[in-house]
Amino acid sequence: MTKLYAHVEDNKVVNIAVWETEPHFEPSDTGFWVDVTDKGVHIGDTYNPETGEFTHPEPEPEPQPEIQNKIVITSLTTDDTNGLIDPDFKEITIHEESTVTAEFEIHKTSDDSLNTDYSGTFRLPIQKQNGDTIYTLITISSGKGSVSVKMPQGALGLWKVTQDNINSKLPEESQLQFDGLDIYVVL
Repeated sequence: MTKLYAHVEDNKVVNIAVWETEPHFEPSDTGFWVDVTDKGVHIGDTYNPETGEFTHPEPEPEPQPEIQNKIVITSLTTDDTNGLIDPDFKEITIHEESTVTAEFEIHKTSDDSLNTDYSGTFRLPIQKQNGDTIYTLITISSGKGSVSVKMPQGALGLWKVTQDNINSKLPEESQLQFDGLDIYVVL
């Protein structure tokens, strides 16, 4: 019968071995072997000698890079004369086939100053809750930019511009903080 054994040192599993015959272990002053057949033990698990139980360590979360810049909307407008614009520029309500225009700046997160070194072009995803996505190109020059999007006919519903969506295709060094923008398209 095949058996699985874990080599434990300082209450951590450092090796796992399989034997089809009765194993013979040399004495070791750096640890000991434990039969772990049918216990689902992995290298790195912790062993409790009092209970004989193994626990899986929680994986270390991957460090998230510190985002150095943020998007600050400075103006939000629409050609819809009946459109509603939140004074904090967090949401806008428009009719389908209306255009939304946002002017924005890229600020340093460290001191909230305009980052005139930030320039580039990228795709801005605007995503509906059902997964539909509209993309538009944004060009930023010396930390300033603007974008206009005409919401197509049939685009009724809530559309979102989020930090996660913006950063999904940006390189780590270009990622941006963003509080988000909700675009409600109504009849």
